[in-house]
Amino acid sequence: MHPYPEVEMQKAAQSVEHKIKNPGKLAKYSLTSSFYNPIVEGIFSSYAGYLLASGNNGQTSFPRRHYEPILYYLITPQIFPVIMFGNTIHHWELMPQVPAKLYKLEKKLDEDLMEHYWHVSQVPLPEDKIISKKAIIIFANPEKIYIPEGITPTQDSPQLVLPDVYIKKSVAKVREALYILTIRQFFAKPTTDYKHEPLNHIKQMAEL
Repeated sequence: MHPYPEVEMQKAAQSVEHKIKNPGKLAKYSLTSSFYNPIVEGIFSSYAGYLLASGNNGQTSFPRRHYEPILYYLITPQIFPVIMFGNTIHHWELMPQVPAKLYKLEKKLDEDLMEHYWHVSQVPLPEDKIISKKAIIIFANPEKIYIPEGITPTQDSPQLVLPDVYIKKSVAKVREALYILTIRQFFAKPTTDYKHEPLNHIKQMAEL
């Protein structure tokens, strides 16, 4: 994730210069800078049952849970769990009257140049409201997130490096974090079960 370039660097520099030259605003500017929190930090997202927040460099990493080179970015502030039993989720659905945008990411190969690339395009939301298991859900107002459409070069690797996401300054991280507290119980750490099997003897016949 990267900060969305909402202000030109020259205008930003002039704004900072004005604050520093004004003695009445110098202390306020210094205090704000000391508590600066990167825009790209603390953005929650979910994929394949995992729930993570981006670090101060904007990076989020998920274990890959499917092998097809197709994923989705779903940007929405809230989702609805369809319960199977207890805290077990059958699937997640889009909530009525809650804004959402869906983008399809497909990894392709340019056979002429023999180069891999991602093709990103906005697609309609599913009519049945069911969220695909191949979707990375970014918990935010879709108007505060910018997803560039088109082609993004990439490498041919089992570890997928996805196209960049741009975060606008007006994103409401605190509000989304408070919502995450209401659904975090559905993202418990998975446990591993072990089953003991009796020893088996394998007899192999070979012709000499």
